[in-house]
Amino acid sequence: MKRKDLCFGTLQTVIMAMATDVTATTSSAAFDRTGSGTSGCKFVVNAGTLTATAGTWTLSLTECLTLGGTYTAVAAGQVTGSPAVIAFGDDDTVQQIGYAGLLPFVKVVLTAAAVSGGTTNGFGITCESLPDLSV
Repeated sequence: MKRKDLCFGTLQTVIMAMATDVTATTSSAAFDRTGSGTSGCKFVVNAGTLTATAGTWTLSLTECLTLGGTYTAVAAGQVTGSPAVIAFGDDDTVQQIGYAGLLPFVKVVLTAAAVSGGTTNGFGITCESLPDLSV
């Protein structure tokens, strides 16, 4: 689903629905930069209620030339912001990570480590992007 922010002109695309339970390493849906006519993008990761009693989730980005191809880690120089580690006690945390690379398809990866004692009950990810005014 795409929405346009009327105040700032950004497009918002949901790539992982809120309430997604992440107890193992999980990738979001791919964000198609070419299909949305965007020049850059920022991923907003919302960690809702984390009922697990232990564990962490590390955020990273992967990229690919084709939608169904093999995704590889994005080089550090193409990531803006600091990839965050979200701990089990970080309820209602919002993290942002930007992509400055050139490949058209990008995913957010949540790498779960030692998650136990419950479910996560709530990772959601949206992608915010600016329309490419050169097209």
